[in-house]
Amino acid sequence: MSRKIEDLDPRCQDAARKTLDALAADDELRNSGVAGWLIVETRRELAVQMAYFSRGRMAPNHVRMMYDAAGLKQKLTDKETQTAITTTLKSRHLSGLAMDIVPIKADGKAWWDAPTRVWMRMATIAEGFGWESGVRWKDFPDFPHLQWRLS
Repeated sequence: MSRKIEDLDPRCQDAARKTLDALAADDELRNSGVAGWLIVETRRELAVQMAYFSRGRMAPNHVRMMYDAAGLKQKLTDKETQTAITTTLKSRHLSGLAMDIVPIKADGKAWWDAPTRVWMRMATIAEGFGWESGVRWKDFPDFPHLQWRLS
């Protein structure tokens, strides 16, 4: 699992940098309380994707085993093990064509529960650089997720 832009597919690295610069420079986001952006994840290994996919589909102890096998250090509550966070084993993260980003508040903390308007503004900006935003997905919205639009 990586947080580095350099680990993205070369086709989208420049767009990732430009997107993050544009997000940081956006007055509407700043006025909404966004102080910056954190890259949570870029490229990911299949074992990590499988661990994420196991959530909500396996017993809590088996989900924890999947996390351990993938090298993930996050300690999950029983409720978290039963909360699905992905619907696919074919994420574009696997080929470096996706990144998850989250806004940061002035106190330096990740703002996972930022208002929807913040995520929608992020999506609008990112889409201008060639990304598809998970915030717009109707069946399983994924607010932090941006994936490269394949032509």
